[in-house]
Formats: sequence, structure tokens, C-alpha cells
Amino acid sequence: MNKLRDRPKQLFLCDLTHVSQIIASEIFPLNIGYVGTYCKKVFGDQVDVSLFKYPNDLIEAFKSGPPDLIGFSSYIWNIDLGYSLAERIKQSYPEILIVFGGPNYPAVKEEQEMWLRKRPAIDIFIYKDAEIPLTSIIENLSHGTSLEEIKRARLPSVHALSDDRFFTGDLAERIKNLDLIPSPYLEGYFDKFFDGKLMCMLQTNRGCPFSCTFCVEGASYYNKINRFSEERVYQELEYMAIHHKGNGNLFIADSNFGMYKEDLGIAKAIARVHETFGFPEYIYATTGKNEKVRILQCADVLKDLLRVSATVQSLDPNVLKEVKRTNISADKLVEMADTAKHSNSNTYADVILALPGDSKEAHFSTIKQLVEVGVDYLTLFTSILLESTEMASQESRRNHGMITRYRVLPRCFGSYRFNGEGFISVESEEVCVGNKTMSYDDYLECREFDLTVGIFYNDRIFYEVNALLKYFNISVYDWLSEIHDQRMSFPKPLKDVCAQFLKETDGELWREQSSLLDFIKGSGKTLGEYTSGERGNNVFYTARAAVLVNCVKELHEVAFRALKIVLKNKGIEMTDLLEDYLIELQRYSELRKMNPLSLNGNRQASFHYDFQALEQAAFKIIPSQRLEQSIALKFVHTENQKKTLTSQLDAYGTSRVGLARLLGKNPVKKFYRTVVKTSSPSFEARKEKEWLDIS
Repeated sequence: MNKLRDRPKQLFLCDLTHVSQIIASEIFPLNIGYVGTYCKKVFGDQVDVSLFKYPNDLIEAFKSGPPDLIGFSSYIWNIDLGYSLAERIKQSYPEILIVFGGPNYPAVKEEQEMWLRKRPAIDIFIYKDAEIPLTSIIENLSHGTSLEEIKRARLPSVHALSDDRFFTGDLAERIKNLDLIPSPYLEGYFDKFFDGKLMCMLQTNRGCPFSCTFCVEGASYYNKINRFSEERVYQELEYMAIHHKGNGNLFIADSNFGMYKEDLGIAKAIARVHETFGFPEYIYATTGKNEKVRILQCADVLKDLLRVSATVQSLDPNVLKEVKRTNISADKLVEMADTAKHSNSNTYADVILALPGDSKEAHFSTIKQLVEVGVDYLTLFTSILLESTEMASQESRRNHGMITRYRVLPRCFGSYRFNGEGFISVESEEVCVGNKTMSYDDYLECREFDLTVGIFYNDRIFYEVNALLKYFNISVYDWLSEIHDQRMSFPKPLKDVCAQFLKETDGELWREQSSLLDFIKGSGKTLGEYTSGERGNNVFYTARAAVLVNCVKELHEVAFRALKIVLKNKGIEMTDLLEDYLIELQRYSELRKMNPLSLNGNRQASFHYDFQALEQAAFKIIPSQRLEQSIALKFVHTENQKKTLTSQLDAYGTSRVGLARLLGKNPVKKFYRTVVKTSSPSFEARKEKEWLDIS
């Protein structure tokens, strides 16, 4: 390829995020980092590459002059922000070449053309991987090729409208040896993003062998796996560990981490870095969908740093067939979660509501199966129609009778100014709330049950109760069902949260996207309701956070009342000893978990059962007698817990939105108070009434 012949070309590459509440997408912009370093490798000093994450940084950069080319990533969480800026850039600087690329783009040719016609400020859309196509565009630009000629040249992976015609080039060949792409970490391009707010992002491979219709990587383009070398990955991890500030978590972008033989080496590399630097503190990753033994080996190496995921989406055979997941063994995913539980690994499962073929019965059954094998955490999503997926095509919508609505993406909105002109940007998503086999009313009931699972089961918040149920050979699902059936008689604070959740779940949905956007963009006052947190939250995580922070006492009241009912219904005799043990177990659990995000909530209490020993036994046994001499315990956050909690509160804040995000990103059990014995004579002398006063 010929080198550029004139002055260095100025390239602005943008993976923007909204920041009006908290940072909406708080991960490093790895996508544009790869594209930028690859262009720099090809053209050297003849291009200047600038990367942007925060919109105001990009707006400020224009004060020093416009670039020759500006590229924007296209995701559901930033497409409106990027395009709103692109419109204003094109108006002020029509000579700038504006390029978009990313997964938020249709897969069907006719729909691609319609998408671009609705967005005339976009000159070129790069379809799929962008490194090679962008270098072809820059090469043509450097040789003086006109914008319209570039559009019509049918360059690899380049889509464009010119003279009212739609031009598309063949897909560029994927880069097989990913080490050919220089690391934006090791090249120093990401140094400015180590600001204590963003989470480091790592990718060890690209591609996915599966064909799920709801997933961007379900397309055949991604079926083969290409990798970065283990040495390259280790160097990046060490660089992150040395430079990171504040947010010490790590996001792994691989679609199936742990499924390949190379992943065990990566896991060991992460463990070595963690042992040396204490980084990462926690890993967000989607583990593989097959190869159970290898994934569990990786989990064993990484211990509490990683949750093992069972990304089942559904366990209903008809649903799995409709979304083309038949090459994934759902039974083995469940088996893997069960094995991980017995090896003390953290586990979670993704479940998507209202996929093609789904029903209320199928959704409840999937949850039942996952709960009964003891998965720690169920991530319960509503089905989202992503632009580039097979499921989002018009044909798929017709075949499955999809009922869809639009809603605002949480935290993805804001007010901005470019060249003195103010504008409001709002991101929205289309979700499926029904189909041929699921009515809208069924959808709402499923979401209610999802909340029950989210607040009474996720993170094994009542692991003591779960263990007790297992001791008596009673299904945890029976207990959850009993709780769900009692939801209309919850204590008022808890009942109010659940009622608000259902109201907001229904109220956030709009039939028309244009009506939703006009509602917000037409009034700064309306936008203020979103930025303040009154509207536009992730209603599930907001409700869950409200309960875990403010309703722990009520949560325990309901949980233990339902436990006693289930025990009675199953014929378990409620002896005086069992009744007394449950009373103290409820108090013990409540004191550990009361407002877990407060650094000032330490408590003390005395008990007639050795709960520390019971903890060590994972509550798999029941005391045979009540102790004559009570044991005094303190419930405190350790210094390490305080450090972690402080950094997370600094990153997310204490607003309703921030706490929801914090508890959505961290296992809440990280913040349960640690139990230590105390020998204070004055404390030992406290009466039961005094204990209740401090609880």
C-alpha cells in the first residue's frame, strides 16, 4: 500500500458515552483503539490519530480545528449521540469525511439502505471489522480521490449512498493473526483513559462458533476464532495493573472465555498479575457455552475473581430451536453451573424473556431448573432486537408475531452544545414484550417474578435459607413461589418498591420510537426528569438496589415467613428448637446484610448458636441444641471491604441510579459485613430487648 503523500491526515475516532448521570458505558474504548493503532501502523507519521470517549472532549477538540476524517462507533447506547454530533459537524464542516461502524446496523441489504437513507450525514458505514476497510478509505482520501468517488468505489466492507444509489463492497478479509493489530495499551493511546472512572477492557480473541439469532456474533462472518498471543495479553494485563486508578475491575470482551485451550494460559496470566499487583479485583466475562472441564479449570485458577456463566437464555427446547442454539448443550451448561457451585466458584446464568417461541410457562420453568441446581445469580433480560441480528429482521418479526415496544436506555441521554448550538440526545432500544405464545400480560407477570428472583435469590442473598431447604430436601423454587404468591401482602416498604417496579415496567414502554424521542427531546424539563433519575432508569436494578439498601428488615421478614410456611406444607415439624434457631438465624442474616453499602453501620449482638461454625459448614447442618452461654458477635466491614466499597461509591455515586449501577456490577455479598467475636463484658450483659434496639 502506498504511503500518504501530503500532510498528515487528522483522524478523530470516537466511541462516545453519555455522562449526564454517571458514565453510561464505563469501559475503555477498545474498538477504536484497535482501529487507530492499526491505521498508525500502516501510515506511520503520516496520520495523527486522536481517540475520544467523552463527548465534551470531542467538542472541545474541534476548537483547534476539524479533522480530515471522523469515525463514530455505532452501538445502541451511543448511536443517537454520535449521529446528532455528525449532523452538526457536517453542517459546519461539509468537507469532513464522516464514517460510522459497529454492530448497530442491519444485516439485510434492503434494510441497510433504508438505515443509511434515514441518516444522510453519514458518508460511509463500515460493515463488520473496521481495521482493513478504514485503511483503504484513508489511502483513497490521501490520493485526492473525491468523497463521491470513494463512496462509489465499492471498497471492502464499505457501504454508502451516492447519486441516490446504494453502493456496497465485498466483505474485507478478517485479520487472522490479531497481533498484527498493535495494542492501544502498550502504544500509550489509552493512557488518558486511566482516569479512575473507566474499567479496563481486554480482548483475547475474536469470533464465536455459535449461530444464535439474537446475537450480533451469530452471523457466519464471526464463526472462526482468531486470537491475540498469550504474551501480548500478559503484557497488556501488566500495563493495566500498573496504570489503573480507582476502578480495579476488568471486562473481558471474549464471547466464550474459558472454552478454548489457550484460555487456561490466559487465566493463569491474570492470576499472576493479580497476585503481584492486586489487579483485577473482579472480572466481568461471559464464559464459554461448551467445554465444561476447561472452563471450570479457568474458574479454579481465578477463584473469586470470576463468575462462571451458564448463558442458557432459555432451557425450553422449542425456544432453543427457534433461536438456533441447538448446537449448544443446555444440559451441560446447567451441569457446569452445578459443578462450579460444588467447587465454590461463583456462577451466573443469563435468561432472556420473550424470545421467539417463549411463554410464561417456559420462562418460569427455565428459572426453576437454574435455581434448583444452585446457580448463584440469574441475569434476567427482556429480549432486545439488535439491528444486525437475524432475529431483528422483518421476516423474523412476521414469522414469530413479535409484539415490540421502545424504551429509553438507562443513563443514555443528555444535553450538549456544538459550535454554540444546544441539542438533546437520547438513546432508545426496541424490546420484545410478546409473541405468538406469550401475551403482554404474561410478559408483565414474568417480569414480576423476575424481580422476586432478583431480590430474594440473586447472589444467594439467603444462602442460609437455601441450605436449610436443601437439608430438608425442599426445592428453593417452592420457597420462591411461596414468596411470589404473597407479594400483595408484603410489608408496605417492600410492597411499594414492587408496585413501583411494575408501574415503571409498563410505563417505560412506547409503541412508537418517534413519539418517545419527541417526548424527551422536545422539552428540557422532561430531560431533567431523566437526568435526575425520576425517569429512564433500569427499573429492575433500581428496584433491587432500593430493597437491598432500604428494605433488608422487610426482606427477611418475608423470606423467613415463607420459609416456615414451606416447611409446614412439606410436613416438617416446627419444634421449639427449630423455631428458636430460625429466629436467631433471621437476626444473624439481617445484621450481616443490613444496608451493605454503608460504612458506618457496624452492629453487635449475642446468639445462642455458633453461627461462625455454621458459616464454615455452609449452613448444611442444623444445631442439635441451644447453647447455654451466648456468643457475642460484631458485624463490621474489613479494611479491604472499605477500600473496595469506597472506590465503587466514588465511581458510581450514591444516587438512586448510581447505587443501582454499583449493585448491578458487583456481587452484593462482597459488601456483607464480616463477623468477628467480641468479649465486651458490657455487651455480654445485654438483654434481648436491648439487642432489638440496636438491630
